[in-house]
Amino acid sequence: MRKKIENLVDEGFRVSLIETAFFDGKLEIPHIDGPDKIIIPSGMVPFSIRTRSLDKNDFVCFYEHDANFREILTETESYVDELKQYPGVITPDCSLYIDAPLCVQIAGIYLNRAIGYYLQKKVYMLFQIYVGEMRGHIIVRCLERKLLFKVLINIVLFQLEHMDR
Repeated sequence: MRKKIENLVDEGFRVSLIETAFFDGKLEIPHIDGPDKIIIPSGMVPFSIRTRSLDKNDFVCFYEHDANFREILTETESYVDELKQYPGVITPDCSLYIDAPLCVQIAGIYLNRAIGYYLQKKVYMLFQIYVGEMRGHIIVRCLERKLLFKVLINIVLFQLEHMDR
């Protein structure tokens, strides 16, 4: 019987999820293929309240406090069948906050790609949205930052809608 993974360190940052992955760049971050087609979600539902999506047409996202989605990090395999009910998943971004130490940001990017790679391999339509850059993630905690986050998401959606297909 496999020991339950209680935290990320129990299994070395979930290396079992990326056994067959290709790795990008100097930091060897797991590679996620681009989607075959672009789908504009009819809505997004946070992972912690995904069951409230009555028609299951929303994308599942992780734009909430890390504590609300820690299970997807430690028990990814057990959510595959459930997540197949939705048209897409936006990869989780862990600890989004401004001026996090670089090592924390890199670990967050790794987890984003490791979970994303596994879900893409097992499931379906997966979207990777990474807001910000290595030294300036966005946290959604105060009103000003929430407004900035909404503006950035709207810019991304506008660009996707107007891409040459």
